[in-house]
Amino acid sequence: MYFAFTSYKSIDLASIAVLPGLTGGDLNYLSPFDIVKHGEKLHYLIFRALTRTTGTDVQVKARVSQGLSLVEYIGGFGFKEQPDFNISALDSDKSLGFLIRCDEKLKDNTLAFV
Repeated sequence: MYFAFTSYKSIDLASIAVLPGLTGGDLNYLSPFDIVKHGEKLHYLIFRALTRTTGTDVQVKARVSQGLSLVEYIGGFGFKEQPDFNISALDSDKSLGFLIRCDEKLKDNTLAFV
């Protein structure tokens, strides 16, 4: 999302910031927008958004070894506690993490997979 407001004095970014997180997009705010000052930055922001590798309709599911359990997924989309979930888009500028819990003692000299 790119906003260039010239006639408005204020904008409620907290209200619209949720939308890019749910849709896999970005929110860039250049205030007060001046073409001389922000023109090159806006060019590179748009260029990056159009040329980066992006996956759409992403299904995420993490599997762990016995003795470990997945507690939640953490990312720009918020917190998810389901074993698998879908997000609309994932690109090289986004990240997601996993919170893993150790439920029981793991055996010595064995591999644990996450």
